[in-house]
Amino acid sequence: KLAAFAEGAPLREATAFGISRQFFLHTPCESLAQQSDRLFETFETRYWRPLGSSLEGLLVVATTYYNFLRLRRFLREEGASFSSIFEYSTPKAVGHARQHFFQNERRLLLVTERFLWYRRFRLKGANYVLFYGVPQTAEIYEEVLGAVRVPSQCN
Repeated sequence: KLAAFAEGAPLREATAFGISRQFFLHTPCESLAQQSDRLFETFETRYWRPLGSSLEGLLVVATTYYNFLRLRRFLREEGASFSSIFEYSTPKAVGHARQHFFQNERRLLLVTERFLWYRRFRLKGANYVLFYGVPQTAEIYEEVLGAVRVPSQCN
């Protein structure tokens, strides 16, 4: 299901975009049945609590619709300032969410990978990107990182 990277090309291109720091967080689990729960626990304890809730312009890409629903519910319970888009969102809802995120009226934008694949929108305004799970295709990884503001564009 996962496409093999051709000699690390997406990582090299990310560096060419001006993104010099990338962090990959390993989530150990003993069985596939535990994978989703362990990933969510890791997100909540090692990312959201210490760092994620304070970031402006955070784009979160959920690999599955189930993960998207789980994250959306969590963010609502936390009272986070966010918008969300998925593949069946109406064009009007997509426009509003993109505008709120780009104009910094919402600190976080939650999207599904299927939305990015089928709609092919370039989501502007992201200062940080979090892939909630491994991207299914290298193209999604490259397109999302290509839209991230580099430090020189953040002022």
